[in-house]
Amino acid sequence: MSDADAPRRTSQQQTGDAGESRAELYLRNCGYTIVGRNVRVGHDELDLVAEDGDIMVFVEVRARVLTRDALESVTPKKQRRVIRAAARYLGPMLNRRFCRFDVVVVTDDGVTHLKDAFRPA
Repeated sequence: MSDADAPRRTSQQQTGDAGESRAELYLRNCGYTIVGRNVRVGHDELDLVAEDGDIMVFVEVRARVLTRDALESVTPKKQRRVIRAAARYLGPMLNRRFCRFDVVVVTDDGVTHLKDAFRPA
């Protein structure tokens, strides 16, 4: 399929793609190993899957104008979806692997990384 045949991305999707690229570069520069990007797990998607030493990190990326708006967009419902996708991703390794849920916010002003932003209930 040529670029001309590929489906066009909306401006919101393009913003999200650019935000994920910036978040990925930021995490790599912080020493993380990126294991996957836009990982589909059933009907859910994990923005970034990374390793921080021995810890598997599931990263929700938000690209917004304001950091506060980005943080508010990671609702409890969204958190549950990410946690569910992570559990499916880990499968039988679920109880043998330490994991963490981070949020990376990308704005025009820079990148904000919230480690351990939320936890399973």
